[in-house]
Amino acid sequence: MDTACAVWECARPTDGIIHVSFKGTGKMHRGIIRGIFCVLLAVTGSPVQAADEVVAWGSNLNGQCDIPAGLSGVTAIAAGQFHTAVLRSDGTVVAWGDTSSGQCTIPAGLSGVTAIAVGNYHTLALKADGTVAAWGSNSYGQCTIPAGLSGVIAIAAGTEYTVALKSNGTVEAWGRNNSGECTIPAGLSNVVAITAGNAHTVALKSDGTVVAWGANDSNQCLVPAGLNGVATIAAGSSHTLALKSDGTVVAWGLARACPIRRGF
Repeated sequence: MDTACAVWECARPTDGIIHVSFKGTGKMHRGIIRGIFCVLLAVTGSPVQAADEVVAWGSNLNGQCDIPAGLSGVTAIAAGQFHTAVLRSDGTVVAWGDTSSGQCTIPAGLSGVTAIAVGNYHTLALKADGTVAAWGSNSYGQCTIPAGLSGVIAIAAGTEYTVALKSNGTVEAWGRNNSGECTIPAGLSNVVAITAGNAHTVALKSDGTVVAWGANDSNQCLVPAGLNGVATIAAGSSHTLALKSDGTVVAWGLARACPIRRGF
């Protein structure tokens, strides 16, 4: 594969989700490894351009690593437990792998998609008009979009639940709520980014602080005291990460999943 990207970081934590980063010509590009397979979006130019190639490797029992022939124009990727989804520059979605719950069966006529997210067995699409489409397993209502939901600017998928960030800075969540992952903290506002782990949800506020709720068995929701200046957040199955504006990384939760690489 002749690209400008090289693997920069690839570490498998014991919680089953691997986080991968790639660096190219002065820009960062990301891959996703979830469960036991990896998907890489290889970009030779700007990260906002369509990718030249999608590459996947690892367990392929359900065909999740079999890239569809002729696939092109990919701008985003997402990986579920045993399925893969990609967003194309024309606003359409392609998915492959395990579709036992219909997670790879794209709704007829779906278009105008600007972002995608994938849970274990369900797939999400955010449309340009601020509405959300969901398909796949709905065993906990994770694909049942709340009536009247609109103004959505970001989506995230937990294992069996869904999270949406609205343009007014508020958050909505639905689906499995056994650990309170869908119970939004009272008064939460001014949110600018969201992410979801196995059963915990994390929100980044406009003031650079972080709020987390849901499962806390590994302290994944125990935000470090005084944490501020956060620019980006991410969630693993049982741990949480924060990238600060000064370029440093803070991690908390399942300790075996949170070794910060030297130089961070």
